[in-house]
Amino acid sequence: MQGNAEVIVQLNHRLSEELAAIMQYMVHAEMCESWGYAKLSKHLEATARTEMRHAEALIQRIIFLEGTPNVARLGEIRIGANVSDIVLNDYDGELLGVRGYNQTMALAAEVGDNGTREMLAEILKQEEAHIDWLEAQRSLIEQMGLSNYLLAQTGE
Repeated sequence: MQGNAEVIVQLNHRLSEELAAIMQYMVHAEMCESWGYAKLSKHLEATARTEMRHAEALIQRIIFLEGTPNVARLGEIRIGANVSDIVLNDYDGELLGVRGYNQTMALAAEVGDNGTREMLAEILKQEEAHIDWLEAQRSLIEQMGLSNYLLAQTGE
């Protein structure tokens, strides 16, 4: 099915953001594992896998709309130097993603591409859940103090 050219462009932008998110979450997961924060590492790795499913859905939709997925372009990757930076960078990335998904959904609705809009709405819900989790981590760090938070992240 021939899709709207601008929708395909926007889907490729979302794809580049998802590909960057995968890399960022994977690096952050490996860093946390290396530092001994196994609990945090597992969660970040699981989030990376969710981002992989988002990228797969975007690729499938772009192909369905007779576009070409651009997997060579990555969005900005911001690697944190410590756990606080990791949480903040991942939070900022998710906010950017939510903003982009909302814009792309509005465009899809405007051009009558409700299939794309509905697919993006499902991804958006998961991205909002990532934001919620990251906001909880920021709150825990603030309430518990970084040392206590990190201690809690050492278990399985």
